[in-house]
Amino acid sequence: MARSAGTYFYYPFAFLVLEQQFLCAVYPGSSDATSATSYAECSAAEICHLQDTDPSYNDFKVDTNYKYYLDNWFIEMDLKCMTTAAIGFMVTAYYIGFAIGGLFFGFPDKYGRKKSLILGLAISCIAQTVVITSSNYWVRFAMFGLSGLSQIKNSVSYVWLSECTSQPFKSQAFTFINIFDAMPMAITCLYFMFVSKHWVYLSLFFCVLSYLALAAAFFCPESPRWLLIKGNS
Repeated sequence: MARSAGTYFYYPFAFLVLEQQFLCAVYPGSSDATSATSYAECSAAEICHLQDTDPSYNDFKVDTNYKYYLDNWFIEMDLKCMTTAAIGFMVTAYYIGFAIGGLFFGFPDKYGRKKSLILGLAISCIAQTVVITSSNYWVRFAMFGLSGLSQIKNSVSYVWLSECTSQPFKSQAFTFINIFDAMPMAITCLYFMFVSKHWVYLSLFFCVLSYLALAAAFFCPESPRWLLIKGNS
């Protein structure tokens, strides 16, 4: 779980910002008509064009019968008039943070596998919590960066597991950790297909699991190999 913490935001990011279909009001032919007679399908681009002409225009609603309808960030953050480059820049922050986090590659060798994982996992938990509770673009951008900064937990989880597992069980241990790493996309797809169209419940569930993993890490033993290298028994 420490290895997978936070992955339910950046792996399925395309689902979180998937463009939605809208229904725009259709008025009768009379120029002084004030009430819509029906609604017709319209795209985000069409709504933005109407709002450029009339900034007060808001006579539209999300088409919940749309084949790919999701109650996602595209709706929550009102991303319909934002460019795809700007939307994608949000998750780019993760990789910027990931690159910066690489500067601390020596931390696990100096301070131990356990402390390194706990630090990275704590940062990830904070980032996940803020992403769930705030819908502000720049706040989520910053939290993606912070999540990338926590990447030390990704590599050290493999090392720590390897050094705490006896030789006959190493292959099984790595198989399990790779299965967990591959699960986010499959679970996200199944969740949106069969459980709920709202993004937050799945993210909240795995955020709670991340906190549980953080608590459990305090009770795990330090790497025996690292202790021996440092002259401890």
